[in-house]
Amino acid sequence: MMEDVQGKDNERNPREGSHSSYGGYIGLGLALGLAIGSGTENLGLWLPLGLLFGWMLGRWKKRKRTGNPDDSGVQDG
Repeated sequence: MMEDVQGKDNERNPREGSHSSYGGYIGLGLALGLAIGSGTENLGLWLPLGLLFGWMLGRWKKRKRTGNPDDSGVQDG
């Protein structure tokens, strides 16, 4: 009985930590947005764009890693 519980805990769940996996990419996007916005003196435009680009990069990497073209979280079955 103990082996069954340990086996389930050790299995990798692709949905686990789905939001935290974007964190590094969002931070990178915000840093780049801050740098570009400071350089162009248009911080109000580049901070949201950096946030968007970071989120898009994280989503693209997650889709590439899981191999799921429809990464909506809905599972069949």
